[in-house]
Amino acid sequence: MTEILWREQVLADVTSPTSMMETIAGSSAVIFAASASKKGGDPQAVDYQGLVNVANACIENKVLPDIPELAPCLA
Repeated sequence: MTEILWREQVLADVTSPTSMMETIAGSSAVIFAASASKKGGDPQAVDYQGLVNVANACIENKVLPDIPELAPCLA
């Protein structure tokens, strides 16, 4: 397993594909911790489309999971 060192915390808008592409560019790892709540955020926009936006940005920027079983799916 790859050792991951804490570099910096970045806050970004997961509902914006452009924001995600710009934020994830140059990253070696991403932790998705977004969730809609009573304080704001639509579950469809944050929990579903936000995750899709982050996943697409990770794939585009080659920030791939360190899970050998998924490697053939993401090549």
